[in-house]
Amino acid sequence: MELNKTDKLTYWILNLPPAMAFWVFGLIFPFYLVWQRQVGLYAIRKNNRDDKLFNVLSNCLIAVSYILILAGYGIIFKKEEFPHWVNQYVPMVVLLVWAVCNGIVCKNMIDYENRENEFFAGYQVGNAYVFRFIHLIYFPLSIYWIQKEVNKYDQSPG
Repeated sequence: MELNKTDKLTYWILNLPPAMAFWVFGLIFPFYLVWQRQVGLYAIRKNNRDDKLFNVLSNCLIAVSYILILAGYGIIFKKEEFPHWVNQYVPMVVLLVWAVCNGIVCKNMIDYENRENEFFAGYQVGNAYVFRFIHLIYFPLSIYWIQKEVNKYDQSPG
């Protein structure tokens, strides 16, 4: 089994037109997390780095976001409230894990996009990482432009 083969979902995401990526993955947060996970895993693997931490964090983040959405609708229909500890701690933990996942993805995307540029160092690196991190945070509006960069990745179907 070859580790660098691209699965069908990742291949589809990498070749998705930017406008379609916005409509499919940009409007609902858990869908965006699926996009981020697939693109992040692709970039990490192409950079020949270990993907275990990102894999665990992204899977947990996706699971928790879907559970919270379903639980939220369930509580709304029952006309109840979330327990106090959920309102107090869960949003901060979710945002912290999301920030860590964004950091891992932006680092690997920038490194993969500039893998041929041996002079990619110093001040330029910091600006590129910070810009991509902020770009990933503003996902509903920026997924269109990030997808344009993702479409340039050289991939082969699995």
